[in-house]
Amino acid sequence: SLWNYYKKVIALRKDNAALQTGASEMIDAGDEEVLSYVRSEKGASPVCVIANLSSKKKEIVLDLKKSEMKGSAFTDLVGGKKVEAADLSKVKLTLAPYQGMLLK
Repeated sequence: SLWNYYKKVIALRKDNAALQTGASEMIDAGDEEVLSYVRSEKGASPVCVIANLSSKKKEIVLDLKKSEMKGSAFTDLVGGKKVEAADLSKVKLTLAPYQGMLLK
């Protein structure tokens, strides 16, 4: 339900310093209907926030090379899904309409 989704997202924000006070760095998703940015805070793991703002399914590739996000595998904190990066920086995602993800 929408209520449970928001309870989970609020709890995630409380548990992640980067989502509370971290700096934001915009990431180009290659689609003007997809918002993506990385939140980072000193001493905390960065979190990549992705939101499909449209009523259509979206397939995007995020290039995280220049961001604070490092690694070849990430986890969506909202849905628990594991996401692999193609070459240690490029992450291919399929987003349902109005879907959001928080990658860590």
